[in-house]
Amino acid sequence: MMTSLPVIGFITPPDWIDPSPMEFARLNDFAVITQQCPLHMPGLDWGLNSLAKCEPALFQATEILANLGCDLFVVTGTPFGWAGLHSIDDARERQHRLQKKIAKPVIFSAIAMLEEVYRRKVKRLVINSSYYSDEWRGQWSAFVEASGFQVVAAESFLSLGLSEPHSENDKSQWSPHESQIMSSLQLLNNIEADAILLGGAAVRTLSLETRIRSQIKLPVIAADSALYQAINAWMKSV
Repeated sequence: MMTSLPVIGFITPPDWIDPSPMEFARLNDFAVITQQCPLHMPGLDWGLNSLAKCEPALFQATEILANLGCDLFVVTGTPFGWAGLHSIDDARERQHRLQKKIAKPVIFSAIAMLEEVYRRKVKRLVINSSYYSDEWRGQWSAFVEASGFQVVAAESFLSLGLSEPHSENDKSQWSPHESQIMSSLQLLNNIEADAILLGGAAVRTLSLETRIRSQIKLPVIAADSALYQAINAWMKSV
């Protein structure tokens, strides 16, 4: 496919219509072409052991998007960059394997988040794992710590009393309300830390940026905004 516009292929979680491709195109006044390929993982139960086996599906999705002429490949679901992995070093090895296969750049949301933390030169983090289960919250926190940061607190909507207990594959949890997101940040705002790391690909923060800046004293590094910053950095480099 020949085009003068960059073509960005979004590799998205199974069974979910990820808003990122359309949202990113709109943010850039549609000066990009976006493609979307959900991961094909039959039998996925959203447990960590199941998610850790995602690499074959990632290879399959990149090949599909490569055939559509994509210039950049973006993995939006944060767990596909940390589930079953020890640290960002392991995530980067996965990233490099995909890039070697298709000879094109690949961005992982989880890597983009931590690279933004490195860029800000901060160390002490509060993890807001949003709708994650306790098991997910624990592994994500361990991954962040193993990547060189001090996790001073790790909470979720559940631990903060903002949601009821649920299973990992409960899709009703995949669209958190703005009030839920803001309440979780406000409850973590007075912890002695350098920044809040807000995970969860379904947590959308662009419409909340003004409120976050005015109401939350700690810098907030969110999955969606960190991912878009990484994509924009790539676009400026080509």
